[in-house]
Amino acid sequence: MSLVAGVPTADRIVIPAASRSLPTDGASQTVITVQLKDQYRNDVAERDDSRQLVYPEY
Repeated sequence: MSLVAGVPTADRIVIPAASRSLPTDGASQTVITVQLKDQYRNDVAERDDSRQLVYPEY
């Protein structure tokens, strides 16, 4: 038996950062992950069109 996650809901989005703080040097970076969850708190699988954003762009 396999479960299929439902539609993501805004009140269940989890957004953790890899670093708790960064120096304000304009060069330090961290990874921020956005994990979508459905109304039952099931993870919504990663899609093939996921994006990586880097800000500021150098």
